[in-house]
Amino acid sequence: MGQQRDVDAANLRVQSPVLHHPDVVVSGFSDLNNCEGRGNYNLSVASATAGCTLAQQPTAAPAVISGRVTTPEGAPLGGVTISIDGTQGQTAITDATGYYGFADAQPGFYTITPALANYTLSPQSRSFSSIGNRTEASFTAAQNSVATQNPVDSPEYFVRQQYLDFLGRKPDQGGLDFWAGKLRACSSSISCTRQARIDVGAAFFMSDEFRLTRAHT
Repeated sequence: MGQQRDVDAANLRVQSPVLHHPDVVVSGFSDLNNCEGRGNYNLSVASATAGCTLAQQPTAAPAVISGRVTTPEGAPLGGVTISIDGTQGQTAITDATGYYGFADAQPGFYTITPALANYTLSPQSRSFSSIGNRTEASFTAAQNSVATQNPVDSPEYFVRQQYLDFLGRKPDQGGLDFWAGKLRACSSSISCTRQARIDVGAAFFMSDEFRLTRAHT
């Protein structure tokens, strides 16, 4: 019966004492210390005389999950908050062309939920297993006949607006997460949220990027 163990190819001779046995031959490798690359390897030792085989086990590469939100007429809709839950949790927001994207998503099961004040999204969410290098999930947003909410009440929408107004560009993922987190930390406190919005807006106004690229335009 063969033995199975996961090892690091670069340290294989140290981590697998069985290889010190004079009768063990590893097929295709004269010196395991010179194996190229690192990763998860599977070492099968059938017997001390029959030899061994070394094969790298493939690992799934991170994928991109993306999609687009449009109106029933096919027009792109920006400012839609996209929440992803499952193997990884993250939040994005659609740009002016209606697109959103999550890079470096690990393979697994995900549920994506879109939201925008005064719009009804269809479907309400999409669930799927991400097993390829790219998965798409798109939605349609129909405007409600009566407006009942203010879009800027959404932390992501508010932060996106600061990027557009002060920096003239869509938010990067790190910045969106950071500033929206500042607003979410206030939870349901109205006074805290009001002050946090003032602080976030001031931070954009005083930023080097605004001063160097937009302040004099």
